Amino acid sequence: FYHYSDEDIFVVCFVRLLTMSYIIRHSTRTVPLQRLSGSFSNKFLNNPSWPLQSQQIRHATKKAGGSTNNGRDSAGRRLGLKINGGMIARPGNIIARQRGTKYHPGAGVGMGKDHTIYSLLEGTVVFDNRRGYAGRGFAGRRGTGRRKVISVLGEEDYAERMRSKDEEKEEKEKRREETIARQKESLQRQQIQMPVGW
Repeated sequence: FYHYSDEDIFVVCFVRLLTMSYIIRHSTRTVPLQRLSGSFSNKFLNNPSWPLQSQQIRHATKKAGGSTNNGRDSAGRRLGLKINGGMIARPGNIIARQRGTKYHPGAGVGMGKDHTIYSLLEGTVVFDNRRGYAGRGFAGRRGTGRRKVISVLGEEDYAERMRSKDEEKEEKEKRREETIARQKESLQRQQIQMPVGW
């Protein structure tokens, strides 16, 4: 067993003290001082793996991201018309899915608690615009509110509806022709009454 002399111990302690003072002055993170305090026994002097070097600690270099309350989305509810006007609907067929009453139920249809309009009988789907008034409950702004109403009419009712529509169209065309004839007649009278050279 090798025995250190007093001079060897003094040189080793002196060198290690210089090393520790250099580490303390030039290192941002060093070995805790409580680990360096105390007398240098032979156990530490003879142990070459004793950590006198600075212990660098790696910190995170990426900036932390913030939190968010968004980042979620739900699937579409597939709202809208499922059967258009003039098409055939059978009992139980869904005609329109909606949020709120964009479309109101008419004859031959029902409305579920989620405002889904469905057919109650077999027939043809028709759409109407009904003008509102105060007594009906949907006067709207300045009493001109309108409702889009969906109905399902049977074969006879639908045929009667189409006949009445044709009659209304013919009546409208007839009134238009009469108005044009009156305007032409009035213009001819004005031209006759004009003096020569006017």
